Amino acid sequence: MFHGKTKHFKIKYYFLREVQCSKKTTLVHCKTKDQLVDILTKAPPKDIFEVLRNKIGVCIKRDKEEC
Repeated sequence: MFHGKTKHFKIKYYFLREVQCSKKTTLVHCKTKDQLVDILTKAPPKDIFEVLRNKIGVCIKRDKEEC
């Protein structure tokens, strides 16, 4: 079972390396604090949640004028 997962990882790795070497795309490192998807996959603390929420453009609708 472990071999199957390793093989899957190697296929992704070699594909990404090949695409990057062919200059079809550029891979950019994204810091952990800038991972916007964390708001959908984790339960971050309130302050981090609010920062991520604002970065993806979601606001609290209190009045019709606010959003």
